[in-house]
Amino acid sequence: MTVAALMLVFAWPICSLFTTEAALIELAIIRIRVILTWEWINIIIEVLSGSLRGLGRSTLPAVITMIFICGVRIIWVFFVFPQNPTLQMLLNVYPVSWICTAIPMIIVYRYVTKKIEIEWNV
Repeated sequence: MTVAALMLVFAWPICSLFTTEAALIELAIIRIRVILTWEWINIIIEVLSGSLRGLGRSTLPAVITMIFICGVRIIWVFFVFPQNPTLQMLLNVYPVSWICTAIPMIIVYRYVTKKIEIEWNV
């Protein structure tokens, strides 16, 4: 979180290390703001999917990720983005797909851990 906050605060100087064009820096800052604001949801997805893989259930997070990350993004690009073809609209697919993925990932994680608790009598 600290690195993300620093990145948000110092976005302009950091981006200016790569280009001097103000228009490009502004576009990069838009992307940084969208991604870093919602990255915490992706972190939840990664932790839960890693936990499920560690519990021996590697197929479930792979299928959930494929359906919701890939599927939502493909649908977004072909059907939602054309309605308002701006960079902001294109970048909004990240938090939308992360939220759509986090919900089933949380449900599956809770189901699997409860099932394991019952099997192990914990």
